[in-house]
Amino acid sequence: MKRMPEDYNVRMEGEHRKRKHKKKHFLFSFLMLIFGCAIFILAFILLFHIRKIEVSGNQYCTADEVVGWLQEDKYATNSLYVWIKHHYTDVEQLTLVEESEVTLRNPWTIRVRVYEKEIIGYLEAGNQNIYFDKDGVVVMLSDQDMLEGILKIEGINVELSKVEAHKILPVQDKEVFLAVLEVTQELQKSELVPDQILFVEKDVTLTFGKVTVLLGNGELGDKIAQIPPILAKLQEQYPDAAGTLHLEKYSRINSAVSFIPSS
Repeated sequence: MKRMPEDYNVRMEGEHRKRKHKKKHFLFSFLMLIFGCAIFILAFILLFHIRKIEVSGNQYCTADEVVGWLQEDKYATNSLYVWIKHHYTDVEQLTLVEESEVTLRNPWTIRVRVYEKEIIGYLEAGNQNIYFDKDGVVVMLSDQDMLEGILKIEGINVELSKVEAHKILPVQDKEVFLAVLEVTQELQKSELVPDQILFVEKDVTLTFGKVTVLLGNGELGDKIAQIPPILAKLQEQYPDAAGTLHLEKYSRINSAVSFIPSS
């Protein structure tokens, strides 16, 4: 048998060692890459894990409701995921929310600013409260207790079978309902919160403590604008006086106003 030169054997052993070394180096590099990725992923998960959610702008929704809405899916424990979701996808808002802004205060703290729909009044119909906005659109139907600070309207007939959320409130007398919208908006402008708003056909009556205010119908904005200074004057001259304030005939032409104390 022909014997291979000694230098050939040495060369072959050297190449074998090189291949073995390269294989070990590749395996080590691969393991280090996997290890580095694992550390990165773990750091990413821990760093962006939500620890705090700050809620602002809410009046009707509770902070817990907003937090529950924000974390409604299983991946919503990660702040970066939540931020991307609310910036690049069409997220369905809470019933009472028009829109919302989600920002990162830091990797583990989320800020949620909600802009709620403007509710100007509600009606009781059957076992439900019907909340509506300045355009007469039904914002929400609820069988729960009334929301605080919302004006209650009485004396309006509603077609209950046609009431739907996000649709115009179906009232039997459209003209009366236009008066409802005008009254509620004018009360907001004047920062007045009556104890009762009552419609009897087209005539409007407001109650402020012991004082009943008869507005009648027509020129409601001008009439409501007179109420704050008159109530202030009555409180000054007749503290805790009960009676009826007549504004039915008030107009820009006729400024006659009368207050009749209760007997």
